[in-house]
Amino acid sequence: MALHVKTNVMINVPVAKMFRVLSDPMRLPHWCSRISSAQWVTQPDRMQKGAEILFTARVLGREVPFTCEVEYYRLNQTLVLRSTDTAFDFETIYDVFAQTPTTTRMVLHSIIEPNGSARLAGPLVARAIKMADRWDLARLTALLERADLESLERAPQ
Repeated sequence: MALHVKTNVMINVPVAKMFRVLSDPMRLPHWCSRISSAQWVTQPDRMQKGAEILFTARVLGREVPFTCEVEYYRLNQTLVLRSTDTAFDFETIYDVFAQTPTTTRMVLHSIIEPNGSARLAGPLVARAIKMADRWDLARLTALLERADLESLERAPQ
């Protein structure tokens, strides 16, 4: 049974600026607490359906590599990433909506399908992901609203 974690945030930046950051996987380690690195698997290295990105996540003190495929991409609207090579198959959906010319609402969907014995931990994982998503979106909001794109372009600390 899939677990669906949904988180909303309003950020005082235009949609295009928000989506530029969301659709650049190299920036993800700067604001997502679980991701320590990202690199393109497919060439050309641009966001499009079928593109693959290799991420490294920090899980229980270990570095765990996994690959995400771009399932759907619509500029300045929706990005869908899917991975099936971890203990939890998952899909991450970023939907962005212009509320005003300078304010964007983002809805982050984390859809998790626990495999094997990991199903028992599903509800705990969902709560942990909800907390992490809130923290990550607060970090993203702070970086974008203070126009700190420079820190999003440097190597993660």
